[in-house]
Amino acid sequence: MIIVEESNEETWSHYKPEANLKERADCNRIHFAKKLADAVNIYRRSKPDEEWEFIGTAVHSPFDDHDTEEPWEYMICGVKGQNEIGEPVTLFAAKSGQQSS
Repeated sequence: MIIVEESNEETWSHYKPEANLKERADCNRIHFAKKLADAVNIYRRSKPDEEWEFIGTAVHSPFDDHDTEEPWEYMICGVKGQNEIGEPVTLFAAKSGQQSS
């Protein structure tokens, strides 16, 4: 959601990209809709107490992560200009070959 204030300026604090994860034999495929953002930044980690690892900026969907050795947790953040905006989306890969929810 993007809020347009009376001054006609967009407020990006409530922006949230749409994203889902499809686990495939050769990669984890992240489909996303960046909406009015310029791109999305994609991060991953293998354990909840680890720091997020930046793995890429994507302008076009889908994004494929070919490192499937771990059951990754992904975080997708919107990008406008040079800044991350709004609220991130978190996706989980179970290494089971099934789509995450």
